[in-house]
Amino acid sequence: MRLMCFTTVLLFCGAPAFGQTPDRQITATVLDFGQLYSTFDWDLAAVAELKASLGAALAETVVRASTEAAWPSGIASLEARTQNRPLMASYKLYYLTTVGEDKTVLVAPVADNRQMPENMQSTGDLYFLVSNSAVALSSVTPPVHSIAAPSADMAASTSGFAAQMAEIIRDFPNGFVNVTNAMIDEDEEGMTMVYGSRVPLDGATQLSFTEDLLSASTIFHAVFPGSPDPATARQAYRELVRKIELLQLPCCPLAKSDEQVEGNRHSQTFLAYDPQGKLHADYRNMVITVRLEQGETFAQNGLLVSDWRPVLDVYEP
Repeated sequence: MRLMCFTTVLLFCGAPAFGQTPDRQITATVLDFGQLYSTFDWDLAAVAELKASLGAALAETVVRASTEAAWPSGIASLEARTQNRPLMASYKLYYLTTVGEDKTVLVAPVADNRQMPENMQSTGDLYFLVSNSAVALSSVTPPVHSIAAPSADMAASTSGFAAQMAEIIRDFPNGFVNVTNAMIDEDEEGMTMVYGSRVPLDGATQLSFTEDLLSASTIFHAVFPGSPDPATARQAYRELVRKIELLQLPCCPLAKSDEQVEGNRHSQTFLAYDPQGKLHADYRNMVITVRLEQGETFAQNGLLVSDWRPVLDVYEP
């Protein structure tokens, strides 16, 4: 299928940007605390990236509290960590964001870690910076196991990015007909129509379904908050890629292909795959693509300016 561009309606003007608060839907396990950055030097670029992802207040807290100088005595030195490393695996951890290409920021909320020894607890939340390769993430949002059509009040009953994506994708075999609502655009020939979405998607500012009557197929398209600064937008793109990596879809696991990069443009594709030979035939050609692309938006002064924004497509090529 060819991807076609249309003007879409701004559906969720007040949607939050990525990473403003800890995501309690994503738990984390550190596989090797030897890959913990205990004295990381937060340079200006890393701090700027962190602020773009978490907001200034939380980013400043992470910078201040993510090194051994701020940790309790039981983990405040290499000697103490070596002695207590088996106990460190008992921390209840959650994913916050990524920094650079290879580091993950985790939080151990004080309220969730009362079971830890006294010398491994703090009066506030603990923050850790760990190599990506040493962190395993999992979503605690239960997958949807039925491919039945969603109910009429689906927008109200479906909450959370993972549950919303599961609801949208489970109707992929039906051409998304059960999760669309009113038409919002149409080409002059009447061969391509654009519909709104009955199911919201956390963080998205634009949602649409483009139906191509010539190919008898439909593309789901979501646009997320962008920025004139490519580095800031790239962080949001990475956050969206990570959200797709964590999906536990009822239809199938996802296989991640190699990322494509051309200048500031990034593209990451995921394919449905069938490790046990049980994949529903209608999902075998499903593709999910996350892209960082250049677009246009109106500034506060009313002028049209360029920005970079993450976009998400679900389609059959």
